Amino acid sequence: MTDNTASDAAEIPDPRRILVNDPRQMVSELIDGYVNVWSAFVCLRPNGLIVRTNQKPRGRVGLAIGNGLGHEPAMMGLIGPGLFDVNIPGELFAAPGPLAIAAGIREADRGAGVLLCVSNHSGDVLSAEMALGMMEESDPECRMLLLWDDVSTSPVHGPDRRGGSGLLFVWKIVGAAAEAGMSLPECQRIGIKVRDNLRSLSAVFGGTENPITGHAVSPVAAHTALVGAGVHGDSTGEVVAVRSADSIAEHLIERITLDLEIKPGEHCGLVVNDAGAMSVLEVTLVARASKRWLEARGISVDRVWCGRYATTLATAGVGVSICRFDDELRELWDMDCSSPALSMVGASHAT
Repeated sequence: MTDNTASDAAEIPDPRRILVNDPRQMVSELIDGYVNVWSAFVCLRPNGLIVRTNQKPRGRVGLAIGNGLGHEPAMMGLIGPGLFDVNIPGELFAAPGPLAIAAGIREADRGAGVLLCVSNHSGDVLSAEMALGMMEESDPECRMLLLWDDVSTSPVHGPDRRGGSGLLFVWKIVGAAAEAGMSLPECQRIGIKVRDNLRSLSAVFGGTENPITGHAVSPVAAHTALVGAGVHGDSTGEVVAVRSADSIAEHLIERITLDLEIKPGEHCGLVVNDAGAMSVLEVTLVARASKRWLEARGISVDRVWCGRYATTLATAGVGVSICRFDDELRELWDMDCSSPALSMVGASHAT
């Protein structure tokens, strides 16, 4: 009889770090589990695409996105009425290939063209551009919406910045525009408007751990925070001392508002995202402090969303994001949506 204990222990991560079965199968098991648990919203196509169980009516713009896994519930948890039609999943933290993205564009088509949302990371952008280059005349019209929001990656808001957790504002608002029947050019215009009025910054207190090796991607020392860590655990930021939830929130929100140049009398939406391993208490205190800081300076916080939507596996961290609102963006934010990770009904959902 062969003793496999030693080899098994070498293959499976320390369960105190991450609870999986065979690490080589965790991506496929994640997708299989998600579509089975949330079958009322999402289903899996034979080609690996994750799509809405109940498709939107014909004549509406389709909304698609490709992304590496490890950020759940984004993006497969944001499929449903008022949000995405198709998610093209890649491997862990790795963008899907161009063939898969091209298939996703075709799957999302409902007869009015497709808006392909792309978070500004090199692999995602390259795959998306190659996919669009493969499209044939008979394929649906598709426009790419390139998105960024992270103030830590460049001093100037633009394509040198990467995407962060604040892109929830784009997914929600553009999803509402497409569901309401706006044209492809209008949906793209709305997406650009949100992107240009959006800023985000993160703070990480416990670094992202590789689920296979258990090693930290960006180690964080005790009693400190890494400000400016990306959605893959990568760092472009600064190390600051952690004194309190209020102090971290104020550090983040001050940098964001300076960059956005939002002024007293203006309106905004606020999102505070849990990177995967925070308590409700901690995230709520950061949201509380951020809202109070903005209102104390005469900035109206019209809508607040606080919770876990875009994770970096089980990273202990928060992302704070604000989007300058006008009547158009607020109205679209308030439209109904329904998905595993985000559901809103009626205009009363201010939080």
